[in-house]
Amino acid sequence: MIRYAILVFVVLGCLWAAAGAQPEAMNETLALDVTTPYPTLIHLAVEWRILGDDDLDGVVSVRFREIGTSEWRDGMPLRRVPKGRLAIPRRWWRRDAEEVDGPPPLPNRIFEWANKHSGSLFDLMSDTEYEIELSLHDPDGGDAVKRVRARTRPEPRAMPNAPITRVTPETLRTLKPTAGDVVLLGAGDYGTFVARFDGEPGKPIVYRSDDGAARFTQIDLIGRSYVHVEGVTVVNPERRGVLPLDRLHIPRRLARTVRRGRFRISANEDFCAVMIACAAPGDGREKTWINRTILSLYGALHDSGHAHSIECWDDDTLVGGLYGVSLGGAFF
Repeated sequence: MIRYAILVFVVLGCLWAAAGAQPEAMNETLALDVTTPYPTLIHLAVEWRILGDDDLDGVVSVRFREIGTSEWRDGMPLRRVPKGRLAIPRRWWRRDAEEVDGPPPLPNRIFEWANKHSGSLFDLMSDTEYEIELSLHDPDGGDAVKRVRARTRPEPRAMPNAPITRVTPETLRTLKPTAGDVVLLGAGDYGTFVARFDGEPGKPIVYRSDDGAARFTQIDLIGRSYVHVEGVTVVNPERRGVLPLDRLHIPRRLARTVRRGRFRISANEDFCAVMIACAAPGDGREKTWINRTILSLYGALHDSGHAHSIECWDDDTLVGGLYGVSLGGAFF
């Protein structure tokens, strides 16, 4: 009996010690592989996976040059990105949090990323190969230098000898282009345009304006493949507001209204309601750029403390507000 009691005591002691034990921090860096995902026409992304650097003091400097040249250019240092995981709650997948008829709600969306340094090279030449040198320095140990090569994407081009169809704002809506077609847009206001047809590799569908006189408020290519847009003018909205806080002037009438205390101002009280109100159609605009994807991503940023809202209330009614992302000393 005593022997069993001693055994139980030892087992419980081991479990207690294990539960209270904390993993030892690994402050030095172990460099892993470098990748260059998602190249664009003039930008290259760079990601350097690592192990360790738990105190986040590792730094990666960057320089690069075109293949075949000897002159190096300095790039922006890579940003230190700790390993993470983000679940976007299902409430951000709908435009409201109410129960609605239809299919069951979608589950949480999970985003995960590795422990890494990450950044981009800007203002490059299209269809050009670059050599990139990365120099990692960690005061705790693990310095390393790696070189990789990456190429920007070539400029999209129409199929040689592609058939050309001329359209106007009235005829574009009924057009059914096929792979390889060039749609030549005449002058005029086309409003919001949603592309409904796909091209094929080497045979894209091209919507082209030769003089920029084809004006759109929005062009929606979501879900489309091998569709190019060239030379058009997109105006949405025609004017954007910037508030210079050091020169902000509040009219007397507005100041009197504020002093009366009719409206209540809050911060982060109902971020979702502010976004939904901003996304609602209004006079002169049938739809906005705030779609379900934007709602989901901004909602996740808000849940993680990076996006914020300001609300203006008249009693319990939301009558105004704004939202944005804080980055350093700026709010966008």
